[in-house]
Amino acid sequence: MTKNLNDILDRGEKLESISSKSEALFSQSRKYEQSARDLKMSLYYNRLKIIGGAVLLVVVVLFLRYYIW
Repeated sequence: MTKNLNDILDRGEKLESISSKSEALFSQSRKYEQSARDLKMSLYYNRLKIIGGAVLLVVVVLFLRYYIW
């Protein structure tokens, strides 16, 4: 009977350990999700700047080509 009680107590400790590990994993996954979202947006804005600069350069060249020369 004491063995059964000890087994139950051990199982409770294991469940508490698993619970704390799952909570830590959950918070880490939220941090990872946020940093991945931030990185994605940063790369998107960098790409947007490059495309915008290229479009602006083409507009300036066309303007100079047809209205100045």
